[in-house]
Amino acid sequence: VAAYGLARALGSRARKLLICARRSVHGPTPPLLREVWNVETKSEFGQLSDEAVLRGLVAAYQSTALAPHAEMPRASWPPAVSETVGLARKLYTSPLGLCSEEDIVRALGSFEPPDGPP
Repeated sequence: VAAYGLARALGSRARKLLICARRSVHGPTPPLLREVWNVETKSEFGQLSDEAVLRGLVAAYQSTALAPHAEMPRASWPPAVSETVGLARKLYTSPLGLCSEEDIVRALGSFEPPDGPP
């Protein structure tokens, strides 16, 4: 959905949109923020602690690199883990992230995936 939103925003400057993989955004799977962190908006996500963000990343993406740090205090995280959490926070609070139903509808006009090219 985020890639489609970006292509739509770029308009005629986007020549192709090739999606390799994505999470389902409708049907039995709720939006990412609700499913993983039990929040509805990017503002609510922004209020989560770094520890909660990391636990969600580990649960959602089953990262073996992040998993050992999920139950450690933030002060003991290596820089790469802190950077990963910071990047996730930046992405999931961005208007381009389109991770909540509200953001998807605001950006694309509908929660349903598009039928054709932008």
